[in-house]
Amino acid sequence: MIFDIEVNNRIIQAEKGETILSALHRAGIMVPTLCSMKELSPTGACRMCVVEVEGKPGLVPSCSYPVEEWMHIRTHSPRVIRARKLLVELLLSNHPDDCLYCERNGNCELQSMAEELQVRERRIPGARMHHKLDKSSPGIVREPSKCILCGRCVRVCEEQQAVSSIDFLHRGSQTIVGAAFNKDLNFSSCIQCGQCIMACPTAALTEKVQFPDLEQYLHDPSRKVVVQYSPVVANTIATEFGIKNGKQAQGIIEAALRKMGFVHVFDSSFGTDLQIVELAHELSARLKEERN
Repeated sequence: MIFDIEVNNRIIQAEKGETILSALHRAGIMVPTLCSMKELSPTGACRMCVVEVEGKPGLVPSCSYPVEEWMHIRTHSPRVIRARKLLVELLLSNHPDDCLYCERNGNCELQSMAEELQVRERRIPGARMHHKLDKSSPGIVREPSKCILCGRCVRVCEEQQAVSSIDFLHRGSQTIVGAAFNKDLNFSSCIQCGQCIMACPTAALTEKVQFPDLEQYLHDPSRKVVVQYSPVVANTIATEFGIKNGKQAQGIIEAALRKMGFVHVFDSSFGTDLQIVELAHELSARLKEERN
């Protein structure tokens, strides 16, 4: 069922059962958010997407509030802007002041939100969180002091990856995101897929950088450094830079790696193909068993 709603004195169409945020985005009206992601269940955790709905006493989170016929919505009223600015200031009140040295400097959603809302000073002092930096994982660095509790990593790990290696721990102002029993990440069921890093809007979860060690090996004449890369890497780079997939992208990657100092360069295309074939056979066998 499709009906009309009014947004900023403009009539747009909405579908019954969808959220206000979904209808707004489809109509090209951008509303900021830190916790919402496509194909993930809405939580309304960050409250950054609040809008003003006529007849409602308070602001409502557009990411989790369903549309109703002939709603009158204001997305950028002075009241809404003040609320969003206050929310950003509250998030920054106990956030570390190390943006210049941060791994996500220039690519941080919280930083971009503060810039957009003209947050230029710390008006709200807050007690700083002091959490241990978790470098136990072979591929992921977890820095809880930079976590804004948006829950995106938790939902990606649970709903998309079906791993559930991290979740919310403790309660109230002591809430953090971490592995079970607040253990280090290497003691959890983490499979090192990196999807939580991609979902994190800040630098609470980042990739463990090993380039300094690699650079040392590349400049060591007593070592022969060998690299093996997945065909997924070639496809991703080709898509990003507009290069034709296949041999052209692989040739450019191999040439670049050799210039860096790698003696031998291998790609695992054949091994990946074999894995896909074996998985297909296994799936086919399981489907036959279920049918029988």
